Amino acid sequence: MSVDSQHVQAFPTFFAPGERIAPEEVSLAAKRASCDPLIRVVLRSVLGYVLILNRNRQILAGNEELLGLMGVKEKESLLGQRPGEALMCVHAKEGPSGCGTSRHCKACGAVLAILSALGTDQPAQGECHLCSEVGGKFHCAEFRVNATPINIAGEKCLVFVLVDISGQKRREALERIFIHDLRNSVTGLLGWGDLLETGSTEKAAKSMIQLSREIGLVLEEHAALMHAESGELCVSLAEVSVEEIFDTVSAALICTEAARGKTLKSQKAAGACDKIFTDITLVTRVLINMGKNAFEAT
Repeated sequence: MSVDSQHVQAFPTFFAPGERIAPEEVSLAAKRASCDPLIRVVLRSVLGYVLILNRNRQILAGNEELLGLMGVKEKESLLGQRPGEALMCVHAKEGPSGCGTSRHCKACGAVLAILSALGTDQPAQGECHLCSEVGGKFHCAEFRVNATPINIAGEKCLVFVLVDISGQKRREALERIFIHDLRNSVTGLLGWGDLLETGSTEKAAKSMIQLSREIGLVLEEHAALMHAESGELCVSLAEVSVEEIFDTVSAALICTEAARGKTLKSQKAAGACDKIFTDITLVTRVLINMGKNAFEAT
């Protein structure tokens, strides 16, 4: 860092500048922001969690959606904090001067967008994966962030907007998994179909039947995941045989491309139950996916 030693001691940082203005200055700047007609419109009309930041990345104002997210009623409690501190980001605590100053902050899309907007005086966008700790519990979310420079009473500030895209990211991940599993099953089906043409009918036919069932299960699994994502999943609980579950899992895995040349063995632990109370479709799909990952990793 190209700063003097006294400055480093006062505002140590591993990435973004650590300087802050004093609480009384924050209070005056916040009053100017609250009196600005444009800021009032922005806070009421822009979708997402909206923050007004000063050049030191300190909060001067926030919209009602942000207060609801934080579970606070008084905006004053957020003044002077930085976004990661207000949102309880786990890395904000690690930074020697708070949010933006830890080693992890170098990869934070929120900090990068803010610094870019301040440095270029142009709007900047990015994505931020936020892990927060509240009451000893961890919560993770992904946000699309937008930082737009704005002038308030002659001072450069930022309109900083976070839009929660966690659901979108989960759906994209589920679609990738679905296509991956479907492609693997179809590849196996085509392989056994080629073998069927050579005259090896019995084994190929059994494998093709199993793979066809596997494709049906993949489709059912994807539908279940979509229902779970929308909160509409109905779980069918019943007492089922552990042996039956493993037979189904073994039959499904043996026919996969990843299992060629490999074997799957199961061993019952001493004192283990013969039957469990579960949703056989869901638990089977979980175990099949775990088995596929294991085969692909070996």
